[in-house]
Amino acid sequence: MAIFGKRSKRFDRLHYVTASVVALCAAASFNAPAFSQTLNDLDAARREQAILAARAGEYTEPLATLESLRAQYPENVPLTHDLATVFAWADNHARAVALADQLAPEDAPRYTQLAVAKSARNVQRFDFAATWYDAALANDSDDIDALSGRLLTAGDARDAATVRQLIETIGSEAESNQSLALARAYGLGQIGESLPALRAYDAVLDSEPGQTEALRGKALVLRSMLLPTQALELAAEYPGILSDEEIERLESDQAAIRLRLLARTPYPAPAIYEGRDSSLALIDQQISMTTTTAGRNALLLDRVVALSDANDAEAAIAQFEALPPDVNLDQIYVLAAAAKAYLQNRRPAEALTLLMRAHELDPTEIETKFSLVYAWMDLERYDEAYALTQELTASLPMANQLVGSAVVKGNEERIRAELLAGIAEAYGDQLDAAQSRFESLLRAAPNNGNLRHELANVYRWRGWLDRSMNQYRQVLTSNDDMLGAELGFAHAQIDSRDYAEVETKLAEVASTYGREPGVQRLVERWEIHKERELIVTASTGDSTGPVSGSDHYTLDARWYTAPMAYRYRAFVATHDAYAEYPEGNSRRRRFGAGIEYRAPRFTLTGMVSGSRRNGDAGVAGQVDYRLSDLWSVGGGLAWNSDNVQLRAHRLSIESDRAYAQARFAPNESASVSFGLEESSYSDGNSQQSVYADGRYRLINHPRSKLEANGTVSLGRSDTSNVPYFSPTSGRSVMAGLTHQFRILRRYDRELTQHVSVGTGRYAQAGFDSGSTWAVRYRLELSVNQRLTVAVGAERLGQFYDGLREHSTVGTVEVTGRF
Repeated sequence: MAIFGKRSKRFDRLHYVTASVVALCAAASFNAPAFSQTLNDLDAARREQAILAARAGEYTEPLATLESLRAQYPENVPLTHDLATVFAWADNHARAVALADQLAPEDAPRYTQLAVAKSARNVQRFDFAATWYDAALANDSDDIDALSGRLLTAGDARDAATVRQLIETIGSEAESNQSLALARAYGLGQIGESLPALRAYDAVLDSEPGQTEALRGKALVLRSMLLPTQALELAAEYPGILSDEEIERLESDQAAIRLRLLARTPYPAPAIYEGRDSSLALIDQQISMTTTTAGRNALLLDRVVALSDANDAEAAIAQFEALPPDVNLDQIYVLAAAAKAYLQNRRPAEALTLLMRAHELDPTEIETKFSLVYAWMDLERYDEAYALTQELTASLPMANQLVGSAVVKGNEERIRAELLAGIAEAYGDQLDAAQSRFESLLRAAPNNGNLRHELANVYRWRGWLDRSMNQYRQVLTSNDDMLGAELGFAHAQIDSRDYAEVETKLAEVASTYGREPGVQRLVERWEIHKERELIVTASTGDSTGPVSGSDHYTLDARWYTAPMAYRYRAFVATHDAYAEYPEGNSRRRRFGAGIEYRAPRFTLTGMVSGSRRNGDAGVAGQVDYRLSDLWSVGGGLAWNSDNVQLRAHRLSIESDRAYAQARFAPNESASVSFGLEESSYSDGNSQQSVYADGRYRLINHPRSKLEANGTVSLGRSDTSNVPYFSPTSGRSVMAGLTHQFRILRRYDRELTQHVSVGTGRYAQAGFDSGSTWAVRYRLELSVNQRLTVAVGAERLGQFYDGLREHSTVGTVEVTGRF
């Protein structure tokens, strides 16, 4: 409803009085050919009396008379004009507009045009009102009342272009005409030009200090500028300019603004939450004191915002979903706060619905667009997220410069948009693009901590722990209170196994910022790290040849204790293997126990084992060392190794094993590994092999990735005259493709499939060479951060001793923490 409703109604009646001669003479002046029905003298007199009574403020009988006459003369258009006008005077705006729907605005008299337009404003049919005001202006472009009404209507519709055009049209005339001056101020306020609106209201008040509508308009503009205290002071100085309900609303605004300031202002611990909690208590107190439904509803909306700002997502959602059905949800800040709570609660679909509603209300609101990007990403709709970030970066200049000023300032919103674009790329696995964006921006703004922090995150996700930690340290050197960088650094320390430092930092940030979602995620990761771990791998299958066994299975399980003294974990392990061969079956069952030591750059593992039937002790040790972000090496020794061929084990032949390997990984999309191995069998035979394998990502989309991979290996044995596969020499080449497709992901829950195909050649001394091939399928489900399950199947075509052998194998893998 427009703020000038009462005054405009009084103006409408004055316009009608001014045009009384026209109104009284209208019936007599109409020529019969213009209308199919002309009133007789008696009915014309009744019409005139009804109009005079309505002009005097009596509406019931005049409306009844005019309705009766219209029923008698349904095609008499002037009667419809009069009836619509009187309905407008009687505040029956819906009826007035309904009648006007049957009329042509350009054919109506001026007093009807103005009355109908005003009623249309009251029922919020702003386009309809504009049409009727435009009809009045078409007859007289200088009509002050039509100009004022048209400007008010453009303000109601928040039609910024029309408001500015009309203000330009009336020009300096608004300085001398109060009606135009008030309309100009109102229009400016409605399109968000708050400071010009205040100046316009003050100009009216300079000439008439107590002008009620100017005071009221100024108070409401102050409220829109989030200055409720100043608005309340003005209302106290001039009682009556605001209703009791509006004053209650302003008082609740004070509490809400206090809360928002507290929520966005850094305070020393633990005051950051004390301020938010006290503001919530103040809102609750005001709710209990509020006497009006509208006031209470407004406070309930503020409570949603307060709870969301306090990062109490569940309570904010519960409050939002419990709002009364009559609450108006057209406030963008409320929709944004509820959407934030839904996103924190991992309900992105509900958040997106609210954000789209907010975007419809104001397509220019940049904060809504920022939040929309996160909602699109959480829903795995990366095309929409990328498109929106591109729109933001394209529409915002890198720098701001006032007209006539030599000072050029960086545009913070553009930097935020660039940050968001990089984050969207990173979340969509486009880490190279995100890295390139952040590094380019940092060259222009090397002291921007937010940029450096996001670049550190990308380095960490690419596997470059040293580079990422160096960036985090640079950020924290100059911004030691940047929570995001502290959390990212702590995640990198977990990745690099610097556990003692993580626990110290976590205790500090959790006590200070325990309600922050990022802190809660770090706490959850740390708690999972401290839990026990179980890893189970099982496979079963059959083969058409004697090397793998016609029916075989393998089961390996390892259970780790919770970490001890940060770096140690004890474990127990079991190994079961079985295969059927033409000469008989073979089964191997072993049990072991050991210790794992995890240091920042290396891991040591030692285990003793024995047969579950006869002891047959074995010892194994392994080391893995991270040389740099790109290189890692490892190796191991095992006496009585689990890698012995079952065909040899059947004859009580065991083997010792030694191996070394190195891996070069420039980034997450490529890697090359090299290795060598020697197995010494208890029958005196020895086997050696070397290999190299690599992978390179050819296609990298957020959900779909295609990699090329290949393996080259060479092997030899001291003798081939043994009852197990032992080629004098052999060489193998294999190349293939692996396609990874993420079927679904919702935060920690993810379902991914992998399809691999490969083909190659195997050449063995003394036998013909032959082709080899492999087809593999794997389906992996991450239920949450604690449980991952994978199942797979493969079909292999191999070549041993000059004979082709086909194998079919199924696998199951389970990794769980508890």
